[in-house]
Amino acid sequence: MIKFLDLNSINNTFYNIFKKKLDENFHDSKFILSKYTEKFENNFKKFISSKYCACVGNGTDALEIAIEALNLKKGSEVIVPANTFVATAEAVIRNNFKVKFCDIDNKNLGFDIKKLEKKITSKTSAIIVVHLYGIPEKMNNILKLCKKYNLRLVEDCSQAHGSKIMGKFVGNFGDISTFSFFPGKILGGIGDGGACVTNNKKLYDKIKKIRNHGRLKKFDHEIVGRNSRLDSLNSIFLDLKLKDLKKEIKIRSEMSTLYYQKLKNNKNIFLPNLSNDVSISFCYFPIFLKKNRKSLISYLKKNKIQTQMHYPSIVPELKAFREKNYKVNYKNSFKLSQMTLSLPIGSHLSLKNINFISDKINNFYDS
Repeated sequence: MIKFLDLNSINNTFYNIFKKKLDENFHDSKFILSKYTEKFENNFKKFISSKYCACVGNGTDALEIAIEALNLKKGSEVIVPANTFVATAEAVIRNNFKVKFCDIDNKNLGFDIKKLEKKITSKTSAIIVVHLYGIPEKMNNILKLCKKYNLRLVEDCSQAHGSKIMGKFVGNFGDISTFSFFPGKILGGIGDGGACVTNNKKLYDKIKKIRNHGRLKKFDHEIVGRNSRLDSLNSIFLDLKLKDLKKEIKIRSEMSTLYYQKLKNNKNIFLPNLSNDVSISFCYFPIFLKKNRKSLISYLKKNKIQTQMHYPSIVPELKAFREKNYKVNYKNSFKLSQMTLSLPIGSHLSLKNINFISDKINNFYDS
């Protein structure tokens, strides 16, 4: 069986070292906002070349806290892509702002820049970009819009640990950037986890206050905050796994290159356009099928190949956010959602596996 994800295989590498660290942590009884979390924060910010990192309970909390820290105009609008995980939009609503969806470019999965500019009004206060699947957004164009209209920018990097644009890590373009350490991510923990990253000291201090009941020191509650803190056990594990992240990214890069080589000439498959100035750390490997998606999934399953779909519905289509005419207003997003299929990728696999998967897909459409 070629598994879509095999956490036991991936995480087992760190298990023996983790057990020793676990004993240390158990005996010193430092479980919350400890030296272990601080160590991981320091190492992660160094890895992505950012100044500040504050770990929180999960990636959704990271988004909510990032938006709250920006102190946006009350009742204003925040633009998010129509094709993303629901948390990107939830974070806007739960901060009492209005979410405004925008369609994507049908070539590279990011914002359609012309449509994005048309969405901006006097009520717009911020944009959230999503580096979906690990594929970086068109940041130069988006930064120009933010400057032109005086907008704040949040980067949702939940699927893009280690991706780069012109040699610069994603997470360093926005006012605040957010990461998820959900177990299935390329840098995944042993439970929920997340982080807010910024190069602005004032924003960093505010994020730290929000995540810990509005305080930096015990009983010194300066603002109304919340409880969202990464525990020591997860911090220890993530710090161990971080040491192998470059290796994991290299493996995924080789696998994605092979997928492209094997599938690019299949006329039944659309692959995202990748510019030469990006380096992609694929969280998932997406392909988009022009026909017979259901049959292909069944065929691959019979050949013991697991697949997943990210995401079969766009956010404006979901009951919680349902908009009229979403198929027309977000036609590129909707079209690709009906075609999406994610293929296995990661260190639990070999290049031989990638060859086998690609050959089976090509054989299916050739038969």
